[in-house]
Amino acid sequence: MFNDRYFRELPSTGELLAEYKIHANKKLGQNFLLDSNITDTIINYVGNVAGQNILEIGSGPGTLTRSILAANPKKLYVVEFDKRFVPILTRIQEISEGVMEIFVEDAVLFEEEKHCSTPITVIANLPYNIGTELVIKWIEKIDYFDNIVVMLQREVAQRLCAIHKTKSYGKLSIFAQSICDAHVILDVEPHHFTPPPKVNSSVVCLSKKASRPNKAFMDMLAKVTRIAFALRRKKVSTSLSSLISATILDSLGIDTNKRAEELSVLEYHRITQHLLG
Repeated sequence: MFNDRYFRELPSTGELLAEYKIHANKKLGQNFLLDSNITDTIINYVGNVAGQNILEIGSGPGTLTRSILAANPKKLYVVEFDKRFVPILTRIQEISEGVMEIFVEDAVLFEEEKHCSTPITVIANLPYNIGTELVIKWIEKIDYFDNIVVMLQREVAQRLCAIHKTKSYGKLSIFAQSICDAHVILDVEPHHFTPPPKVNSSVVCLSKKASRPNKAFMDMLAKVTRIAFALRRKKVSTSLSSLISATILDSLGIDTNKRAEELSVLEYHRITQHLLG
């Protein structure tokens, strides 16, 4: 059940931005999500937040922060690079009864395993300019996390979730889907933000797979996909010829006439496993 005290006992997010005379910083990729109906919807998609350790990145003026707290997490770790928001976040923290902890740090450099109790669920509206970098960072450290639920530029969300033979499918798709189950749970249009961004946004959920490849496998997979997609217009018998012969590809059940974007994640896994021996 949602606890509305975080909305009832404080001015609205818009009023707090006006009070502290804060405007979005384009260089930091800031677009404020002020609609609590949207942030509540995100939390409802996540499910039962009560008792979980939550990490929020780029909390800004705190609309999503309030929705997370209202769902009664065990702990909420908030990471915000822009010091202008500290007074607003501190006011929210003051009524959190010790649940919320604030870190004024660069999210890319933030060491989750050092500062947060695990396992962690990430719930965040990510700045567009570092969204992909953060998602890759978290997937590489997926053992520390339960779920990653983040709002991103729609193009990035589509790449994370894309299947083979589609325009968005590529190295990021294969990397993410090797470790996580990925799906888009909500599309959010520009008018919900202040100022409205020039791109559309989507909320994507990444849930770690029970069985996941080890680092050696992922390193080889990265090499295979990097080479394949560098020559994506070529048949894989040509693009991957420096790694594997057409005869072996055929023996693995892979059509050598296909191009990089036509091979499924599982087919890339078969190639990788063969190369590892």
